[in-house]
Amino acid sequence: MAKKLAHKYSFDASARQVRIEGNISHDRLLLITNVTDNVNIYNFADPTLAISNIEYDADTEETVVTLAYDTNQMSIRTLFRFSMKRTMLPLNHLKHMLTQFLSSAFQLQKT
Repeated sequence: MAKKLAHKYSFDASARQVRIEGNISHDRLLLITNVTDNVNIYNFADPTLAISNIEYDADTEETVVTLAYDTNQMSIRTLFRFSMKRTMLPLNHLKHMLTQFLSSAFQLQKT
């Protein structure tokens, strides 16, 4: 399974929320680690490290993750690592994109 890391985020310790750039569904999010303290605060396979809520904010184009983990003692400067499944495109969509690319490249060569 291909994995992806998120790098752009913000953190609100008192609200137990992290805001991650982009639209990330709950089934794609695998792990959130507090890198500063070397502690997992969300793990898809551990019911004690759950997410209370996850929703997409279309205005800011961010996914808002509310954690069950108590983050009140964490600093605003805490560093996190977010691991998630990479979105895979269907094969027929990739074929269509490749066909379009090759067609336009061929048209450029003609001119």
